[in-house]
Formats: sequence, C-alpha cells, structure tokens
Amino acid sequence: MLEKHADVLIADHVQKNVPADSVSWKWIEASIKEGKLLNSNDYKIPTVKTGRPGVSSTGPKGSRTPFTQEDKKILIRWVVQQEAAGERIQGNTIYDHLAARVSAFSCKTRM
Repeated sequence: MLEKHADVLIADHVQKNVPADSVSWKWIEASIKEGKLLNSNDYKIPTVKTGRPGVSSTGPKGSRTPFTQEDKKILIRWVVQQEAAGERIQGNTIYDHLAARVSAFSCKTRM
C-alpha cells in the first residue's frame, strides 16, 4: 500500500467511507489557484462513524453475549404473558417491546 508512504492522503470529500485523516482533493485545487501550498488541515475530511445509534459493536462480528439464567426467566415470563394476552409470539415485535422496556428500566436504575 503506497498510502503508508504518503505525506498527505487525498480523497473525495463527497464519498461516505473515506480513510481516516484524509484531505479533500479541493486542497490541491485551492493551492494551485492561490499559487502556494495551503494548510492541508483546513481541508481535512471529517470521518463519520457508521452504525446504528445506541448499538455497541464491541465484539467481533457474529458474537453475542450469552443470556444469563435471569435473562432466560425474564424472556420466558414475557413470552407467556404476551401469549396469554392474545399477542402473536412469532416474529420480533414482542421481543422488540421487551427490549425497549428492559432498556428503559436499566437506564432509569443507572441514574
């Protein structure tokens, strides 16, 4: 990779996934127009973190935190309650509702 040896890494500021610490090609264009080498820091492309808000990606892809026995009890109790209330237990909807309730509760207890 020749990028390792470059003093400045040039990228297109319009693209989404640009390398970290890259500088827009507009730096070259502006330097030529001004007739002098401008400060490349003024043309650094800000990197944007991607991913879903609120979701941590701390582990390697495909890994999951295993359920504890308490997690399993909560999940079973929730599914039984939802089924008794006439809710569908197929699909992700009831699990999404449980996740929202558990997340809201855990956030309140941490404050």
